[in-house]
Order: sequence, then structure tokens, then C-alpha cells
Amino acid sequence: MRLGQESEQAAKLLPLVRCGSIEQLDEHLSADPGAIHCTDKFGNSLLHVACQSGNKRAVKFCLRKGLDVDARNADGQTPLHHCFALGHSALAAYLIDKGADDSLRNAAGLTPYEGTRLHGDSPAEERVGHFRR
Repeated sequence: MRLGQESEQAAKLLPLVRCGSIEQLDEHLSADPGAIHCTDKFGNSLLHVACQSGNKRAVKFCLRKGLDVDARNADGQTPLHHCFALGHSALAAYLIDKGADDSLRNAAGLTPYEGTRLHGDSPAEERVGHFRR
């Protein structure tokens, strides 16, 4: 599949991740285990989408299914970049505890922490540190 296209699998699974329908997601994946690796038209994995949604249950499910915690989309964003950009600090701390590399840079050369500073937010390190104590 080329970037900019979304597979039939992704069209079915991504909404389930977004709304946290883990049981339905698991049903679909039981029938087609390889679908866990589908991406949207921007290269976002199911884990990226779970992080965008701030859904820890979906994030845990994706990690248990073996998705790469440091996967990159077409812009070089990792799931951690999305957590920080969308203010999901507790989820970001969870990913770091699960091995996410917080030093990875996206296509713009920004780490997950640096991307939040562009929007005038308080430093992400402080927000995540609060949850990691």
C-alpha cells in the first residue's frame, strides 16, 4: 500500500481503536492477525491512533499485540510525539516506562518534548515527570 491510501483493514480497525472498542478490535484481529500492522493514509499505526485518542486501554492492547512503541509515521512522528502534542502526559509517561525512546526526532527535527514548546505549552518534561514519580 502506498502512502496516501488507506487499506480496507485500516478503514475497519482505526475507528475501533479511536473509540476504544477493544473487544471488536480483538475479534477482527482473530480473523486476520496481520491486520494489526495496518496504517492510515498518513502512515499512523493503530498505536499512533490509540495515542492520538488518549486511550490507555487501546494503547495497552496494541503493545500486547506487538506493535512497535517507536513506530514512525510519514512525518517521522512516533506515538510519543502524539501523546505530547495532544496533552496526554500520563499516557506519555506510560509509553516511556514501556520503552519508548523520547529522544527520537520527527521529520522536522523535533523530539516529542520540543514539539510541545512550539505551541507555548509548559515543558513536557515537567508534565510527564509528574506522572512518573
